[in-house]
Amino acid sequence: MEYDYHKFFYRYELYGGGIGYSYKKTALRAEGVYSPERKYTVMNIDKSYWDFGVFHPALNAKTSPYYSYAIEAEYTPSRRLFILGGYQEFKLTDAPPDLLISSETTRVGLFLFRATAWRQRLELMGGLLYFIEDDDYVMAPRLAYTATDHIKLTVGANILEGEHADTNTLGGLAPVSIYSEEDEVFAGFRYDF
Repeated sequence: MEYDYHKFFYRYELYGGGIGYSYKKTALRAEGVYSPERKYTVMNIDKSYWDFGVFHPALNAKTSPYYSYAIEAEYTPSRRLFILGGYQEFKLTDAPPDLLISSETTRVGLFLFRATAWRQRLELMGGLLYFIEDDDYVMAPRLAYTATDHIKLTVGANILEGEHADTNTLGGLAPVSIYSEEDEVFAGFRYDF
């Protein structure tokens, strides 16, 4: 039996815009987007089956109108410190309750910062992406030191944590939960010439 697999990327029509305002050391931004058709995945119970104790799910792609909006604020009191906080909401307006991997509404909080010291040779950076409904998050702390004009040393981590990490079914499982055992710590050496 021969299969013909084709990869393609679905294209979406998007309509939206944004606005921003800055005053001295503070900036505020807001943006929104609407799409008349966004794909999502549900299980096709009629075509799913069990074979020798193994469940073989059949999945269907469906579409729904979709909107998203985001607001964010940043504060830069000096060249040595940058702080950003944001909130974004994604909403599938006609999605059924049995969505796989995601949910009808996803709310995400974002926090980023960057601080430098020692003539901007030492950088402390970090980020937090928090999925509000699922109580899942991704943390990414980094520490970098520019030893010379050519050498930069970096250490950091990517920490993924999810409440539903032990869930065996797809329904209602947040994407971060799937990878909650995939935390990593790394070190880097960069030489520019």
